[in-house]
Amino acid sequence: MQASPDEAVVYFFCDSKDNSKRTSDTIVRALMVQLLETKSAYWQDYHLLRDDILKRGRSYKFSVRELEKYLTSLTKSFTKTRFIIDGLDECEREVLEDQGVIAMLDRLVNSSDCRTKILLFGRAEKQVQERLSSWPQLEIGGTGTTQDDMRTYVSRKVDELTGHIPYLVGRREALQEQLLRASGAMFLFARLLVQALIENKDLPRNDIESMLNRPPHDLNCMYAQYLDNLARRNNSARVHQIGCQVLQWLVYSDGPISLTLLDATLAISPEDDRMHPDKRLGDVQAVIQRALGILVEYRQALDSSWRASLVHQSFKDYLTDVDHGDLNASPTYSLNIRSMLQSHVAHFHL
Repeated sequence: MQASPDEAVVYFFCDSKDNSKRTSDTIVRALMVQLLETKSAYWQDYHLLRDDILKRGRSYKFSVRELEKYLTSLTKSFTKTRFIIDGLDECEREVLEDQGVIAMLDRLVNSSDCRTKILLFGRAEKQVQERLSSWPQLEIGGTGTTQDDMRTYVSRKVDELTGHIPYLVGRREALQEQLLRASGAMFLFARLLVQALIENKDLPRNDIESMLNRPPHDLNCMYAQYLDNLARRNNSARVHQIGCQVLQWLVYSDGPISLTLLDATLAISPEDDRMHPDKRLGDVQAVIQRALGILVEYRQALDSSWRASLVHQSFKDYLTDVDHGDLNASPTYSLNIRSMLQSHVAHFHL
């Protein structure tokens, strides 16, 4: 999209793997920087912002509400301003709430006499749909395109599944329809369900059939079942402990964590708070994969180091959401992990 000299088009792409690309304050800051780089006709606004920052101190953390007045002032320097935010489903939940950036931009549009417009992209997840239910919507590609993509993806996962569980080969078409019904439009659900079946391929046929015929009814239940299956298969207190420790680090970190750092932290003894080299794991990725399976992903950074992160923002939400009402159920590995992580949240907010 091109802009004329007196127009500004700024954008932001949300990324659940990067803390600097999924919160309201970082989104607003990025939009402001792009406006400041667009032209120099608003030097008065620039100096106002600079003076206010210096007055408060360079380390002062502006709230979204405080930044709103500066962004509003900057947009008035242009005949038209267009804000584009992509990957909305990968943002933190607060982005969609009343104090978040979407509400702020909504106020800006309503006060600008059509000088400002917003274009939002994101998968049709429940929270996004509820927040934007009153907004004009357009499904790119149409429902058919999404369904075709999902069918292609599930077809590949069925090939992967039958490669590991040969007795299912003759039921390929039926399996595909089963997975499509269970997964709906969620690619991640299909991936987790197939992976759970593959990882439990040595179970009796009756158990595998039960997993196929009675899949979890939503993604949170899928996460819980996957964690509990991992715990039963590992049957090792040390592996369970490693899984809990890794999730603690990944949930509360600002972004992906290097495997070297995770290896070092896992070697720290709680008794003396010191790192013991003899407790280093060596192949830390293999150990984490045993403990957490595909719930943790690995990517190579620009410095060639390998970094770990949670599989999706929805997994972090599942782990930390105190409103998800299953914490009073019978103790399981997944509930123990969530209770531990949420007790850290409670202490943090005291």
